[in-house]
Amino acid sequence: MKILIWNYNIPIKNSGGPSGYLYNIKQYIDNEDPQYKQQIVFLSDLITFNPSKQSSSLFKKLYVYLTHDIQQIIKWYLPSQLDIQTNTIDLNLFDIIHFHSTQSLNEAYNLLKEKHFHGKIVLTSHSPQPATEEMINGFSLLGRCLKKIYISKLFKKEITIWGKADYIMFPVKNALEPYTKYSIFYNFYSSFKEKFIYCPTGILNLNKNEKVDPNIIKEKIGIPKDSFLISYIGRHNKIKGFDVLKDLGKQILIKDTQNKIFFAIGGQEYPIKRLNHPHWKELGWINYSNDLIAASDLFILPNKETYFDLIALEVLRTGTPILMTETGGNKYFKSIIKSQFKYGIFFFKPNITSIEEISSIIKDLQDPSFMMKCRYNNKMLFDTHFEMGKFMNRYTSLINTL
Repeated sequence: MKILIWNYNIPIKNSGGPSGYLYNIKQYIDNEDPQYKQQIVFLSDLITFNPSKQSSSLFKKLYVYLTHDIQQIIKWYLPSQLDIQTNTIDLNLFDIIHFHSTQSLNEAYNLLKEKHFHGKIVLTSHSPQPATEEMINGFSLLGRCLKKIYISKLFKKEITIWGKADYIMFPVKNALEPYTKYSIFYNFYSSFKEKFIYCPTGILNLNKNEKVDPNIIKEKIGIPKDSFLISYIGRHNKIKGFDVLKDLGKQILIKDTQNKIFFAIGGQEYPIKRLNHPHWKELGWINYSNDLIAASDLFILPNKETYFDLIALEVLRTGTPILMTETGGNKYFKSIIKSQFKYGIFFFKPNITSIEEISSIIKDLQDPSFMMKCRYNNKMLFDTHFEMGKFMNRYTSLINTL
C-alpha cells in the first residue's frame, strides 16, 4: 500500500497536534529508517504550498479581527480553493490518502472527485474534541455567546465530512469519548463502527548520550536544588484542565509544610492565568521542554477531556513519573499496565480523588529507590510501546489491511 500524507498547510514541526505527529513520522523516515520512503510520501515533498498573503494594513487587520468568527464558520460550508499545483500529481499512484484534519478533507474532497481518485481516504482529526467545537471555543466573547446557534449545524457538517472518509483513525478507542458524549457523533459511531480503526501514537526516541542535570534546570528557573519539582507544559485552558491544575497546586502547596515543592509551567499564559504563589513559576514558551520534564520529579497531566496527548509520551520517554486524569485517551495507559505502581503512572479523577492521595504519591516519590523504579519502568514502557519504530510498524501493518 502506498500512502500520501496530505499535510497541506500543516507545518511539520516539533509541537503538539498534527504538526508534531507528522514531524515524528517524517524525522523517523528521513533520518532513521528510509525504507518507509517507498511507501509513505508527504504532499509537501511533491508540491509547494502558496498560501495567500495577508495584507498588513491596519484596516485589513481590523477587518480580519471583526469578521474572524463568521469567516471560520463559512469555511466549513464553502471551503477555499486549494492553491496547489495538483495537475503535476497523479493521485491514483497512491492507494491511501491520509488526512490529518477534518477541515483538510473538507477542502480537498472536491479536488479528489475531479481527479477521480479511486483509492481509500483515511481521516485523523487530532482534535481533543469535535473540531467545530474547538473552533468555536476559540472565538471571541460574541462568538461564544452565539455557540448554541452555531454548534448543532456545525456538528452536522462535521459528521458529513466524516462520512466522506473510508476510515477514521483514532489512536485508541477511549480517544473517542469527547466526541461520542454528543448524540450525533455517538449515533454515527454506532452506525459505522467498521469505519473506525485504531493505532496508538509513537514519538521519536531522542537517545541523548548526556543526562540532564536537574540542578542546572532548577538554577535556570530560579528554584532551590533540593526542591521537589512538579511540571506542566501545555495550553492554559479548561479542556486541558489548567483550572484543575491550579486547584491541585494550591492544595499541594498548602500541605507542603517543608516548603520544598515548586511548580514549573510552560506554555502561553492564556486564557487562564497563573496561581499567585511564589513557588509557582510561569516560564512561557520554552525551547528546553524535554530537559525540564527530565529534571522534574513529577509531571501533572490534568486534561478534562483528551484525545491522546503527545506530551504524555514525551514524559514517559524521559522516565519522569506522571500523574494524569483518568479520562479519554489517558485510560489507555491504565489498560496496558497491571498496576499503577508497577510504573510511575498515577491516575486521579478531579473532584473525586482526595488531596491526601496525591500528597501520598508525592511523599512516595521522595524515596530515591521508589523514584528510580518509576523512572526505569516508565522508560521501559516507552521503549516497548511508544518508540517510533514500534509505531511505524503498527501504522503500516494496519494500513496494509485496509
